[in-house]
Amino acid sequence: MYYKPAWKYLLHMFLIVVLIYATGIITDIIVSVICDHFCKQKSITNVCKIADNWFNLKEKNDV
Repeated sequence: MYYKPAWKYLLHMFLIVVLIYATGIITDIIVSVICDHFCKQKSITNVCKIADNWFNLKEKNDV
């Protein structure tokens, strides 16, 4: 069943973990850029303010 040395399996598992981690980071960056772009638009900014107030996402003393 296992035809390769153990270090190759460990390297493969390590590379998969790094790939999943990097994919998550890239996805997070892309989503942040998209959200920042849309929240700068005036109509979306009003919706964001309403959502912030409704969900209490920002602290009252936050400047």
